[in-house]
Amino acid sequence: APTVRPSQIPSITPTESPTAVLKFTSSGSFSLNAKACQLSSEEFIEFYTGVEVTLKETVCGSECDAAVEVKITNACGLTVEQLLGGSSSSLNRRLQSSDYDFLYSIIATVVCETSGCSGEQDIANADAIIGSIADSLTNAIQSGSFASTLSSNSNIASVLPSDVLGCLVAWGTMPEANIVPGLPASGTNTSKYYPDWTVHSGTCKHDGYEPNYMKREPGYYLYDDLEACCDE
Repeated sequence: APTVRPSQIPSITPTESPTAVLKFTSSGSFSLNAKACQLSSEEFIEFYTGVEVTLKETVCGSECDAAVEVKITNACGLTVEQLLGGSSSSLNRRLQSSDYDFLYSIIATVVCETSGCSGEQDIANADAIIGSIADSLTNAIQSGSFASTLSSNSNIASVLPSDVLGCLVAWGTMPEANIVPGLPASGTNTSKYYPDWTVHSGTCKHDGYEPNYMKREPGYYLYDDLEACCDE
């Protein structure tokens, strides 16, 4: 007769230990002497596409893997959502809202060797990646290779005159990385809400990437819920 008991007692020990990761985001900005903000709507989308592809190539080489995400967050005063999903009227309202035409972010993930991501090797691995990314972008912009790669991109070459392509120059910033340690690789986001002043979205975020100065003063900048954050 069939037994009513399981053949083995279920184990209460997980088959694998939860993996902690060290995430860091680095935001920067740059401009070009191509007057990109004055392009037509259709040309500007082509230009934006070429810029983001070139930025990814500069940071990651031929292709970024799953551990590194590179993206343009603001172009001539427009967020990516406004740029790619907005109406033609919103695209026509482009303007240079800061000292730089393009804002970007780089998010990288390092799997930690310790549960709290506080081991010497964890910190060393993060520092090595941060340094590599910063050096790659800084050297590319200062040496002119970033502008040179931009000028050879097919999307950009299709919208800029040849005389502009031949004299393309880029300049920009590479600020300090913001590190978020000890996050579960596939767990619940336990971070707090913080005001999104980087791209002036007018709302609060809940992604664990609040700037370091906000982490140092959580009583002033971090909130348990969205409503409390927005009320401020």
